[in-house]
Amino acid sequence: MAVKVLLKLGADPLKKNANAHPDEYKGLEHMATKIDVASPFEIAAACTLPDILAEFIKHIDGPSGAPRQKLLDVSSVINLARGKKITQFDPLSVQSRLVRHGSKWKSNLLTTWMILHVRALPFQGKMPTEEVQKERSKTLCSEVALGNLDIVECLLQLGYSASGTPDHRPLQKAIELNHEDMFKLLIRYRADTSVTTMTPTGSISLLHICASRPRQSRPGRAIADALMTAGVPIESTDKRVKPPFAVAVLNQNFDVAQALIENNANRNAVYPLQVSSFNGSETKSVSVLVEILSQHTNRTLESLRFLFGKREGCPAQRPAFYVDLTSKLTILHLLAGSPNYTQIGQITPKILNLCLETYSENELINSRHPLLGSALYYAATTGHKAMIERLLQHGADETHFAGPDVDDSVQTLFRSRDSWTPLWAAVLRLDEELKKGAVLPPAGPSGAWLKSNLVQNLEKNVAFLSLNNNDALARQAVERLLKKKESLQAESRRSRVERANAKRAGKVEEQSPVDLGILFGKSGENDEKSIQQVCTGIEDEWKTGEAQAILEGLGLQDGGSGD
Repeated sequence: MAVKVLLKLGADPLKKNANAHPDEYKGLEHMATKIDVASPFEIAAACTLPDILAEFIKHIDGPSGAPRQKLLDVSSVINLARGKKITQFDPLSVQSRLVRHGSKWKSNLLTTWMILHVRALPFQGKMPTEEVQKERSKTLCSEVALGNLDIVECLLQLGYSASGTPDHRPLQKAIELNHEDMFKLLIRYRADTSVTTMTPTGSISLLHICASRPRQSRPGRAIADALMTAGVPIESTDKRVKPPFAVAVLNQNFDVAQALIENNANRNAVYPLQVSSFNGSETKSVSVLVEILSQHTNRTLESLRFLFGKREGCPAQRPAFYVDLTSKLTILHLLAGSPNYTQIGQITPKILNLCLETYSENELINSRHPLLGSALYYAATTGHKAMIERLLQHGADETHFAGPDVDDSVQTLFRSRDSWTPLWAAVLRLDEELKKGAVLPPAGPSGAWLKSNLVQNLEKNVAFLSLNNNDALARQAVERLLKKKESLQAESRRSRVERANAKRAGKVEEQSPVDLGILFGKSGENDEKSIQQVCTGIEDEWKTGEAQAILEGLGLQDGGSGD
């Protein structure tokens, strides 16, 4: 064998040879980046050549066979190979091994790594240190992330822990990829499914990882089913974090969400959520339905279709109508008071239609909050035109029964119970906006706010709610508001005319001649002459006797005589 002969002749398997790149080499300062350094031992280990590697180790250890020098371990070789520090290609890829070894592409890998692993044991000990375990787990996680089943299996056969370490969990990587075969392989080597991961919000399980897998991962719910079968809790054990069902729906992993529902996950579970408010950030307890409706996007529509059973294979039951039992807030009240509105693609109208179709029963449409009234009354109070239109189409009550509960309120002393209708709520909202605009007009051209979308929508709300209302007093209020708006418009027109006249007057004043004598504290009959001199200069100032004679000699001056 050629290797044996070379070793007998004194060849050193650990000697590193430098292979320079003449086209790129530009001086000693670039040596570290422009020269590849590798030993025969490293090449044999990276290229998985077990016979040659065994001869090298026998030669290095000598006749006694006792390890005298620490050599590369498996993790180090993998790092060198993946980093292409030995060869210009990845020698561990399946294609590369098939070219070199043919049918032995897998067995040579295992044999090579077993040789390296056994050789490293005297230096690492039978019970690996924490540092060694971390390095092994990191290597195993990297190979799991690359999806290399055969390499992962070889590492597991060498004794690498399938559970990994807290910083590197191979099973978690397999779940993120939704790689079912990799998951089964790790489970076969007794990977711990009960491990948790600490995040800034709290402790999450592997079921949370499965529910939050990225969209580019493989489809399928087999891993989710396996985790639940293995006893991973369906709900969050740490109440600070979202339940797996909410995580799955928010990430649109609907197959996982469906698996959780079939295993009796609580679709109405509440969890803390940081939200922005006028007082800064605050924490509220919300359900997944509330968080979904906090934004109006295409993803919101898709998630709602799943929750409402509008997709194939979706849950038959809908989420609870009351999104907050403590405050008795319903989903329709939540929508009526929401400032979110996305016109692009008619997203918000589609969301409103979907929710009203799902909760279309008369008792739900007219469900009355003790303080906010019905959803229609609340929408009139907030000025939500799109919600008012759709609630009216669904037959929402327009009488005083839609208003809040004021039977025990002192307000009944000066306002009759019959006036607590959605129409009056819309009238008062428009009146409030007109008064605010008159007292504190927004920036921009005078009166432009009277044509804003907000004011126009409030006017339309009043018009919608006036169609089926016979309240004479309300009609008087509407007429008064119309006159008030006309008065504000006339006032804004007068203001614009006055400003235009003042601007023109200012321009005329700027064009009037300036009395320069004022600058020197005097004025008089010589002012006009002074102004002319300032503009043209004093004509005779430069005409000395010598200059005059020269001009006459050149024929440029008439010398006082005329033709």
